Amino acid sequence: MITMKHFLFISVCLIFSFAKAQKTDKRIDAQKWIETEIPKAFNSQLNPIETIATEKYQRYKSDAINVDFDGGLSEEAFHEKWKKEYNTKKAGIGMSFILGVQDYEIVKVERTRFVKKLSPASYLFQVSLSYSQNIGTVAVQLVVEEHENSFLISDVWQEN
Repeated sequence: MITMKHFLFISVCLIFSFAKAQKTDKRIDAQKWIETEIPKAFNSQLNPIETIATEKYQRYKSDAINVDFDGGLSEEAFHEKWKKEYNTKKAGIGMSFILGVQDYEIVKVERTRFVKKLSPASYLFQVSLSYSQNIGTVAVQLVVEEHENSFLISDVWQEN
């Protein structure tokens, strides 16, 4: 016969196992999001950053792309502006969003590997992508954060 003690013990164990499963699912959900949403955004839009990245990252990456171009920040001013919020050495200065190139045909995620959890709601992944029917490949590290029951890219680590 199940006593109240046994019932409480079983209930606590179930609650903890459910909580652990929920945490694991978020990481898996983030990985699935990367594998489906990045190709979808690149293959269907002219400016994929607008739908798969945070607004703050969009402003940061725009500044990084335009360093030393007409109306853009100098490299020193860029570092000064963003150094408290991002590792500006990994901004990909002068490179386009994720791929580093402007011209691509079909983008595919070839491999996604979870690296680590950076905060309760953000995850770091190593991602390999191919574009233009496997003519070009690129490997980047993506920081993905939870956002309104989904995810958004909050940083892309590209070498300058």
